[in-house]
Amino acid sequence: MTSTLSEESGSWIGYLPAPVASYINDLPHSQLLFTAIASATMVLGLCFVVLVRRKKKATERNKALRLGPAVAFLQLLTSSEAGSSKRFLSAFHPSVHLLPGVLLAMRRCVMAELGVFRHVRFSDAILAPSKSKGAGPSTLAQFSAIFGKDVAVPCEVAWVTASNPSAASSTMVVKITHFHLSPATSLSLLPHVDPRDFEDQGEKFVASAFQRTPSVAVSMMGPTLRQKFPDEASFFNEMVSVVRAIGGLKEKKLDIDCSNSAATTIREKPAMTLEYVVKGTVRDAAVKLSCALFGTDFVVVSFTFTALAAHQRHVVIEK
Repeated sequence: MTSTLSEESGSWIGYLPAPVASYINDLPHSQLLFTAIASATMVLGLCFVVLVRRKKKATERNKALRLGPAVAFLQLLTSSEAGSSKRFLSAFHPSVHLLPGVLLAMRRCVMAELGVFRHVRFSDAILAPSKSKGAGPSTLAQFSAIFGKDVAVPCEVAWVTASNPSAASSTMVVKITHFHLSPATSLSLLPHVDPRDFEDQGEKFVASAFQRTPSVAVSMMGPTLRQKFPDEASFFNEMVSVVRAIGGLKEKKLDIDCSNSAATTIREKPAMTLEYVVKGTVRDAAVKLSCALFGTDFVVVSFTFTALAAHQRHVVIEK
């Protein structure tokens, strides 16, 4: 039996080392068959494991490529490089109706509470088509992101891809339409608000206050202030007396200068004070606004208009 097995199997046993070939020749047919099946099964199992791992790596590489816009956004969210704040604000689609000051406060809050973004867990990432209001079809990504304080935070980022109208060639740009971070402990936005980021909103209120239809200023008032001025007419009448007190506006185009912006508190909650000077014909008016954020909305809680001293008149007498 041994010689027969050797002849039949010599085509491949002959290539094995002598001790191994001798051992195989001495095996019964049943044991040899079992060994062959077991070896083949082990080889197939190893091949399966290799293929699964390769497929998993390929899937993660594909996810990494598709998650590129979300990763780039989170890097920009916690970047401390010069000019990163402007690039962060320009990353959003026009349909995102959040004030720049609110977005910058969110950015400071994430950096202070979570730290710098490090990487994404691609294994549990989910990408799906979505539709953003005012932006059309978009991509929504849900994943876990690791930040500098070794905190895994569930994240959602949605974006649209469109052609760049300012580029000479047909390049594509990515604009963020939505982002949401859900850390285990809630983050407080108000301590990270910088009043200087809202100076343009205060100027917007003051400019509207001197219009014949101050609808914008009225819409920016908080609930308590709205009770004092229930309609535009009542607020307009109030502003008429201010204009008379300064002898009329100095220029047809309103000249407004922000003189100060500072953090304060209103009812023990973080708020801000914004101060402006409006140029008048006889005297200038000092405007002081007490403002706060209700959620993500900027509101004017109270305001005062104070007429300053009359302009000095210099008289030159020739001798």
